[in-house]
This record gives sequence, structure tokens and C-alpha cells, in this order.
Amino acid sequence: MSSIGVKRRASNAPSNSTDKVVVAYQGAKGAFTFLATQHFFRTKAHEVELTAHQSLKAIYDSLLKEKVTYGFVPLESSSYGTIHGVYDRLVATEGKIEIVGEFGQIEHFCLCIAKDTVQELDITKVLGHPHILECCSDYLDSLDSRRQIAGRPLVVRVAVNDSSSACAMVSSTRHEEGVIAAIGSREGAEIHDLKILVSGVGNDKNAEVREG
Repeated sequence: MSSIGVKRRASNAPSNSTDKVVVAYQGAKGAFTFLATQHFFRTKAHEVELTAHQSLKAIYDSLLKEKVTYGFVPLESSSYGTIHGVYDRLVATEGKIEIVGEFGQIEHFCLCIAKDTVQELDITKVLGHPHILECCSDYLDSLDSRRQIAGRPLVVRVAVNDSSSACAMVSSTRHEEGVIAAIGSREGAEIHDLKILVSGVGNDKNAEVREG
């Protein structure tokens, strides 16, 4: 499961339920943080606009410049612990940004490929967010072992900004570049027209991320 902490600039809070709320999240549509942000604000009374940001720094900058109402960022994971960069940046704002809510969700990791007929052992490269690659290390190590037995080289693991971007890169890859897979969400696979080759590739099937 994953947990998320919601942060905002106190002076930037909506004054009533009719005000529009702009929420910054890291990654692209279909990434796990996007899904958590969407779910958290789905039941809110405000009109909500979700806006993608490339980094935590970009989210904090938008909050400090009052371009957004809230920032939705990962706080900690049951698999890899506290996201220290989030708290370090929070402290650096000297109280200008505060945590005002939290949300937890279980993240289900899927191995996604282009819609071709391939086998697991054909995969030569796997893309994913660095934390997600670590959360799926048992599966990837097992895949490496099976490839070695078959006389094939180890799978190349490539860290990218978020899981949805990984899916987008796989979707646009040419066949001659080898069989490339992404670890992402079911929604990310659907958005980028990918096939889920293996579901539940995480080390912990109940891994939770807390966000806020």
C-alpha cells in the first residue's frame, strides 16, 4: 500500500466549497501518485484541477508561488521507508508549507509490454521509477536467474521519472531496440495501449504508500 501526504500553503486554502482547487502531483497521468491524487480528491466538494509536475522541487516551488492550492506527494512506503527528500524540503520552507492531510493506498505493480506476442525471457530491458524497481527486485532477480539458465544476459534495469513515463517509453519503442518492458499500473498500461504480461510483480503484494 502507498501513503501520500497533502501539503499546502496556508494562505492559499480555498475559502468555500465553490472555489476551484488546483493540485500539483509528480509524474504523468496514470502514474501511481496521479491515481492516489485522483482518488483522494474525488469525493471533495470543490472543483479540482490536477496538474503534473516533473519533480518534488517543482511542486514546492508552485506552492510557494501560490500557483497551486495543494501539493500531493509521497511521504513514506511500507517497502522502502520514509521519503526523506519530501521532509527535507518541507523543513526548508520554514513553516510556509504544512501537511494538512494524508492518504494511503496499496500499489499493484504490473509488468507491461507493447501488444506483441513475447515471453518473459525475451525481455531485455525494464523501465520504472527507481523506488518501484527496488520494490520489484525479487521478481527481476528471478527473471535474471531464468535468463542466465537459458544462456541470456541479465535484464537491464533503467530508472525513469515515474511509472507512466516508463509505459509511454515502452509504447514508443521500435522493435529493433529489443523487447522493453515497464513496471507500472494497470491504468498506465491502458493509457499507453500496453499489454500486462505479469501482474503482481512487487516484493510485497500489500505494499502501502502514504501520501499527503
